[in-house]
Amino acid sequence: SIADEEWADVLELTAYPDEAMALSSSGIVPPEVGVDWQDENGVVTHELEWVWKDRKVAFAVTDDDFRAVLEAAEWRVVSSLNEEDMLQLKNWLSE
Repeated sequence: SIADEEWADVLELTAYPDEAMALSSSGIVPPEVGVDWQDENGVVTHELEWVWKDRKVAFAVTDDDFRAVLEAAEWRVVSSLNEEDMLQLKNWLSE
């Protein structure tokens, strides 16, 4: 299926293949991997590891300052892939 092919790409590109595999098996749509975040001047300031643009959901290893920037732009973000954050991603993406 298309989703399977997209997840295969994610697994190839991501630094977190085990966690990606766990998400893929729970029926979540595949994210974009390694997306540059640009500030209002078009300058790349951070990289988001996984992004679901249409849902404004992301996983990014980030600090509190950048998390605040994302949340101000109405994004929902997790900064780890521990059990709690994985559950949070699944909940957001299942809405």
